[in-house]
Amino acid sequence: MTNSGLDEPFIDENSPSLPEASGGRVLRWRVVSTLEPILDITEVFGPLENHLVYLAIEVRSEKEQPGQVRVGSDDGCKLWHNGTLILNAPQGRIVALDQDIVGVTLRKGQNLFLLKVSNMCCGWAAVMRFTDANGRPLPGIEVGIPAHQDLTNSLFDLADTLRSGGKLAEAETAYRQATERERLQLLRDWSVSSCRSEEHTSELQSLT
Repeated sequence: MTNSGLDEPFIDENSPSLPEASGGRVLRWRVVSTLEPILDITEVFGPLENHLVYLAIEVRSEKEQPGQVRVGSDDGCKLWHNGTLILNAPQGRIVALDQDIVGVTLRKGQNLFLLKVSNMCCGWAAVMRFTDANGRPLPGIEVGIPAHQDLTNSLFDLADTLRSGGKLAEAETAYRQATERERLQLLRDWSVSSCRSEEHTSELQSLT
């Protein structure tokens, strides 16, 4: 059993920005939230055998600096940094922290990391963290959502879900990832709704 699909590009994998689908395929980016260090992809898409998923994150660095990206996956994976392939680990395996360690140089500002993860059968998961050469968290960086209209819409949906569940701090984080104009409009709407709930008024107003 091999990760045969891992070498087939379903999007422009070498794009330095979040790519669209290629070859007439339909692709929709969405935001996924997890409180665990390892993302269980089966919880998002179900236990799909012989499938692939693309995961994208944006790392904003205060300065140009060296570091390491430490990846784990179930099953195989490929990783691109700003459109350049930096990791090819096609073997089937069970996910664990730091299965692959790759040295990178983050440029000042935005850095796009695109992770492609295959699933042959059973578990399907991924984990990625950014460290210095000694495995400590890399200073001066923020990890967020790449700019894309699909993700903006998905972030608003996620924020609404979090807000409905009373998770106001997490909802605020989701809004901050959305475009500023849309975020401001939505927060104005929240200010109106906050007047209707005495229990949460002070917390909601803190968002504005």
